[in-house]
Amino acid sequence: MLFGKIRSHPFGAMSENVFHKFRDLPLELQCEIWKECLPCRVVEIDVPDPSVLETYCDLRFTSIKNARPPVISHVCRTSRRIALQSGLFLQKYIQAHPEMPNWWGATKLPDQWICLETDTIHMNYHPGYNELEWPKDGEVESSFRAVAALAKGGASVTDEFVRRFNVKVTRFGFRGSFRYLEERNEYLVCVKSINIHIGKEQARDTALFGICGEEFVKCIDGYDGRVIEEYRALSRKGSPQDTEAREAFDFLSSREFPQLLKDWQHEVEKCWIFYKWWQAFGATDPVSGLSYPRDLIACHEKLGTVWTTCLGLPERTRCYNFERMSCYNYEVIKENPWVKATMEDMPRFRPTVMFRLCFLECWLNPVPPCY
Repeated sequence: MLFGKIRSHPFGAMSENVFHKFRDLPLELQCEIWKECLPCRVVEIDVPDPSVLETYCDLRFTSIKNARPPVISHVCRTSRRIALQSGLFLQKYIQAHPEMPNWWGATKLPDQWICLETDTIHMNYHPGYNELEWPKDGEVESSFRAVAALAKGGASVTDEFVRRFNVKVTRFGFRGSFRYLEERNEYLVCVKSINIHIGKEQARDTALFGICGEEFVKCIDGYDGRVIEEYRALSRKGSPQDTEAREAFDFLSSREFPQLLKDWQHEVEKCWIFYKWWQAFGATDPVSGLSYPRDLIACHEKLGTVWTTCLGLPERTRCYNFERMSCYNYEVIKENPWVKATMEDMPRFRPTVMFRLCFLECWLNPVPPCY
C-alpha cells in the first residue's frame, strides 16, 4: 500500500492518504520510491503549429510545460540527485557530443529535459510547415537523424512523415522520407492529436498524465480502446465549450476507426515495398520523371513478380511514370520471397493517438498565427 498511497498524492496536503514517515525509511528505499515518481515522457523536439493543425489550442504552452525538469528535482536533495542521474538538459548533451546531427528543433523550445533511456522522442513535422518557410532545407533530415540516434526509449513521428491517415491518397508518390526511417526497427506514428483541457488536480488524480501530472504529452496505442475511453472520460470533466475534443473522441470511438487503422497500416506496407522495389533497381529514390525499368524480364528474374497487374490500365500507363501508379489498382504479392524478406526487415509502424494536456481556456482566446 505504500506505493499506492504515495502515487495518489505524492506532493499533496497532509491527509489520511499521505505517508508521513517517509523520511524514516532507509535511504535506499527512499531512492527507489523517488525513481518510481520519475516521468516517462514523449519529448518533442519542436512545437506543432496551430495554423497547420487547425486547432484553437495554444500548443506552445503544453510543449514548454512538457520540456521542464521533473517535479521531484525541486523537492529535496535526494530527489534532485535521482532526477539528475536519470536525465539531463538536451542542449548540454548536444554540446558534449559534437558528432551528433544538428538538432534544429532545440531552438524552437526552451532547452528540453530528457531521459535518454526511457523517454520517447517525437518530431512534429508537417508538410504545411514548408509554406511557413520552416524548417529550412536540410533541417528535417538533420533533425530526424538526431531522433534516430538519440531515441533509446522510442522514436515517434507524425503520420505525415510516413503516410497520411484517413485521407484518400490515390498514388504511391515520392516517399523520400523513408530513407530516414531505415535507421530504426520501430516507430510510433501519431495519426490523431487531441488537446485535453482540465485542471491540474484532475490530471494528477487520474494518473493518465503521469503520477505527478507532469507528462503533458502522451502517445497511446490507437487500438487500445479502453485507455482511449479513459482519456475521453477525463476530457468530459472539462468545459462543455471544448467542442474540438468532443468531436475528436466521437471519431475515435466510431466503429470504423479500428478498420481505418488497419487500412492505414496496409497502405504503409505497400508504400514501403514500393520504396524498396525502386532501390532494388538501383534507384536511390523514385523521382519525378523516372519511368519503369525497360528490361522487365531482367527485373522479374531478379525480384520475381512483386505486384498484381491491373489489366484495366493501358500499357503505356503501366510502363512509364510508375512512381505515380495507383495504390488501389496494385497489390503486393506477399508469397513472393523477396517481398517476404523485405517485410521482415521493414520497421514496425505503430499507430498512436497523442493526448496533450492544457490548463488554459484556449477556446476563449485566439491563438497567434505563428510563434
